[in-house]
Amino acid sequence: MIFFVVYVVLFCFCIDDAYAQVYVSVGSTVTGTGLSENCGASVALSGDGQTLVVGCPMYSPPSYTNAGRVRIFSYSGTDWSPWSVISNSVAYSYAGISVAISYAGDVVAFGTPGASGTGRIL
Repeated sequence: MIFFVVYVVLFCFCIDDAYAQVYVSVGSTVTGTGLSENCGASVALSGDGQTLVVGCPMYSPPSYTNAGRVRIFSYSGTDWSPWSVISNSVAYSYAGISVAISYAGDVVAFGTPGASGTGRIL
């Protein structure tokens, strides 16, 4: 069994003081909270760059192996803060294998391909 934690690092393509084009890290690194949850398998950023959605499709709460979950973060201007978590309670549904967010950041969608054997988009 392989255990790993995935890191999500966001960068901004900016122009520095010397007018050079550079990539600058935006906030601290967002990490998974558990081993093997595959956090960061999918990510989406709102149009204004203030809301980050991270899929963790192999997250396994007690009794629900690989149920998955989606973590939502907001940017305060200096760092990413946890804003919400959408957890799933159906084993092997892999919620968060794909994620999307509207340009305005007010609508989030995510896939659960194993839900009920037919898959769903929530």
